[in-house]
Amino acid sequence: MSDCRILRSPAPPSALKRAVSSLLLFGVLFGGFCQPVLSDHATATDLHSAIMQSCVDVDFRYRYERVDQENFTKNANASTLRSRVTWHTASLNNWVGLIEPDNVSSIGSERYNSTVNGKTQYPVVADPTDTDLNRIQVQYKTKPFTGTVGRQRINQDNQRFVGGVAWRQNEQTFDGGRAEFSMGYYAKGWRGDVAWIGNVNRVFGPDGPNSDLRGTVIPVRLPYSPVENHELVPYLYWFDFDSGVNNSNGENLSTGTLGLHYHGSCPPGKKPFAWDWWLSAAIQKGIENNPIDYTERYFLAESNVKFERFSFGGGYEYLGGTGKAAFITPLATLHKFQGWADQFLNTPVDGVGDAYVKAGFKWCNFNFGLIYHDFRSTKGSLDYGHETDAVVEFKVNRWLKLQAKYADYRADEFSQDTEKFWFSILINPSAPK
Repeated sequence: MSDCRILRSPAPPSALKRAVSSLLLFGVLFGGFCQPVLSDHATATDLHSAIMQSCVDVDFRYRYERVDQENFTKNANASTLRSRVTWHTASLNNWVGLIEPDNVSSIGSERYNSTVNGKTQYPVVADPTDTDLNRIQVQYKTKPFTGTVGRQRINQDNQRFVGGVAWRQNEQTFDGGRAEFSMGYYAKGWRGDVAWIGNVNRVFGPDGPNSDLRGTVIPVRLPYSPVENHELVPYLYWFDFDSGVNNSNGENLSTGTLGLHYHGSCPPGKKPFAWDWWLSAAIQKGIENNPIDYTERYFLAESNVKFERFSFGGGYEYLGGTGKAAFITPLATLHKFQGWADQFLNTPVDGVGDAYVKAGFKWCNFNFGLIYHDFRSTKGSLDYGHETDAVVEFKVNRWLKLQAKYADYRADEFSQDTEKFWFSILINPSAPK
């Protein structure tokens, strides 16, 4: 693990884990007395009162994940529990400190390839067990400006380029600084969002060979709201990753991306429905130490209509490929895109076009969802395959939710047939009422 990771300290790993475990136990015993909303902190007058008025939130997520993959004789069966504690101070002169450790434990034997445990006879379930500092940050927040320094969560727009991958038990977080600010009277409606990131803590755990992406990551966004319910976001993503055997072949991920994202919506009002749509376009080049010189394009068009109980929509996403390289988004929340079976986490060199339709239904405390994807190459005429995804959620009460998901990828000219099933129990005693 690199020295630039905030987690590295002179203390031996066993001592660190004991300390973090103690904080987790503290959160279990005393958590749940405050709401996890960082913008609504109590206000303190001095450092002592800021600490004494601090707040602890706690949440748990149990998950069973089964993977049946055609090229494996054994199925993966992962049963894991993530325990997380978030401690934050009261606000002192607009400053707030936060520490968030979490632990991922296996319930029973590890019959899956976590990417760390060496059990390569099973398909991958990227939930390695360990204890980590998920976030440790200091934030200064006023109405026109928010500055955050440390290990932090960053989710931008629809998370296609930068996101926290919150689906996995170990979240992706970022070591660096970020500034979000209003552009002022002379640029009314414009905001700025600029960050410098020196290390990306990936979902593969704190100690795995793929745990870090080190380098210089600079996301720049300039959101503009011309009218209510419409936002236009020019963006630049500069990803210059270091080389090295233990850096996930970072040089192959070094890219510069320039693009525009637009989100518009028509709220219900007097109408019986709400309508949302998303449009994005970008161009990407290999930069710095990337061994492949390429230029490729990205497009997204999506629309969704929601009635009181029903919703339906669809879209098309295009990630171009040259046959040698393709448009990539290595820091995205990839599970949100191109099917839940995760067959396109790495864009094929011939690119991928994803045409999809979806529908949803609400009944009592149940939410149902269904999505169908058709995948094809953007170069040539390859029919990659198709996928059907389904989800049902049941909200028992404000702090307990159950979820079941299913993904069925049927391969044609890419990858192999894959079925995945998940059952999750989410417990959050600190959830808002």
